[in-house]
Amino acid sequence: MGFVRDEFHEHDAISDIGDSFRRMLVSERRSASAARSLEVPPAGNEELVDAETRTAITRWRRIPKHMYPTKLQLTIPHHPWIDVGFPWPALRDRILTLTEERIIDEDELCADMIMPGSYDGQQPSFIVWGSDALDDRAWEMSEGFAQRWPMLIDEEMIKT
Repeated sequence: MGFVRDEFHEHDAISDIGDSFRRMLVSERRSASAARSLEVPPAGNEELVDAETRTAITRWRRIPKHMYPTKLQLTIPHHPWIDVGFPWPALRDRILTLTEERIIDEDELCADMIMPGSYDGQQPSFIVWGSDALDDRAWEMSEGFAQRWPMLIDEEMIKT
């Protein structure tokens, strides 16, 4: 567990996914509003936003909707690994809720994701089949992960 604590918490890393996502949403709303008043399609209003916002919009448009941050991800300070570690929004919310309530240990869960099985001889926590890690259907959860973290598992994860 020392690796996780030393490498992640020592640097007080807090996810900034909210800043980028909020910038994109505000810009999209402004652009859509301006487009309605000008009767121009929103996609044609890139000149209405600054370069940094345009970059954020371009990046977010490439990301599947299920990887967009949830309300909890935007409001609860957390380490960025939670934002990219799981393709299921409900799971990310459960992790944030349960770590905030101190029901699960974030360091222990992170170690299980980063160094799966390295400390107890178990198989990896997840296997991603194929080349698209953003496809939630490509993820297979190990039996060991399900046994160690049953409070995180839901029907959607079992289906995929």
